[in-house]
Amino acid sequence: MKAARTHVIEVARKHGWRVQGEISKRLYRCVVLADAGTEGEYLPIDLLGGFEYRGRQFADATYGLNSRKRTTSGVWTVSLGFEAATTALKELIPHGRLKEDSRSRVQQGAIQEPDDFCRAISSCVGETLANHLQAACADGNWMALEALAVAVRDGISKVGVRPLMRRIDSSVRSARHLFAKPVSAFVVFVGPDGAGKTTIAKSLCDSLLKKPFKDVKYLRTRFGVLPELKSLKRLAAKAVGQQYVAPEVAAPGTANSGMIQPLSAIRGAAYACYYALDQAVGRLPLRLMRGRWNLIVFDRYFYDYYYQLGYRTTPKWLLACLERVVPRPDLILYIDRDAQEIHAAKPELTTEEIQRQQTHILKHFSKRSQFRAINGRHGVDATCAEAVRIVSEFVSSTAVPARD
Repeated sequence: MKAARTHVIEVARKHGWRVQGEISKRLYRCVVLADAGTEGEYLPIDLLGGFEYRGRQFADATYGLNSRKRTTSGVWTVSLGFEAATTALKELIPHGRLKEDSRSRVQQGAIQEPDDFCRAISSCVGETLANHLQAACADGNWMALEALAVAVRDGISKVGVRPLMRRIDSSVRSARHLFAKPVSAFVVFVGPDGAGKTTIAKSLCDSLLKKPFKDVKYLRTRFGVLPELKSLKRLAAKAVGQQYVAPEVAAPGTANSGMIQPLSAIRGAAYACYYALDQAVGRLPLRLMRGRWNLIVFDRYFYDYYYQLGYRTTPKWLLACLERVVPRPDLILYIDRDAQEIHAAKPELTTEEIQRQQTHILKHFSKRSQFRAINGRHGVDATCAEAVRIVSEFVSSTAVPARD
């Protein structure tokens, strides 16, 4: 494994690629390469020393090596059936399902090389179960495949007893990447309602999935560790024998629907304190997400309390104190658009209120090192491309140097 990793890095450097980061687990290492000449081009290289899940073998690596085939270009590769079987179990065992972008390749291998598919895993899960898995994949019956997940886990657990040290080693190596510096980005958007935060945030997530982030997490306002306040209000009303009636909310886009009366200072402070607590407790799930190479994007965040109309009377000194316990994002993205253009497309706020919020955002956040203003005057595609460029530049600047 070490020799293979060194060779991959040497070849990558010769061809102008740099090491963006690495994931290291037992019998597995992923070296993520970034093209130094092409922004946003990433290549993950998986290195496998075997096929295990929590110390238990789920595929016969020896058979995979013995059944290799040589391509017309002279490269040795495992058979299509072996690749299909290992891909299917690698995803099915931990997640209980097969990802959509893997299905066509797995189905192709199960159809074209059914014997290799079964022989790759039969010694680990049993011949009967291997045949059932092959049939489900060949038929493209993914619901049937998911129904076999528990049987597969039980099957590999019965093939021998794991030595204690092997079990400990597996657990330690699997957890180690959570504490390494990951390829990760924590991004929040600020701006008045109608500026396009939600649209651009979702487009950003779609654009950067697998390039290089293994997963993306799109969140709104909070981490969701604590229940919403309206849920607590509903429970409190039920406890005293009353029925909670939620206030009427105007449909999105309704003229002046956002021009609400500001909350009292006490009520605004209560909301800010409660949701600041949610985000403070959210540091743990955030750390886990960052350690798993995720892109975390909020289209609304704690910073909204500084400029939104409803919290105009909330004490700013209190917000400054609460901000100290709130996770600090890597990037604060502000979509710069003309106030009249925003009002024309989504007249929830008056033009004057939009301008007030924009002025406050620039005054309060523009001097922060994480702040980036995005020109949003040229359409969704151009705005999203600019956001992708900014996040990609940030990721490149935080690349983990490869250890020789």
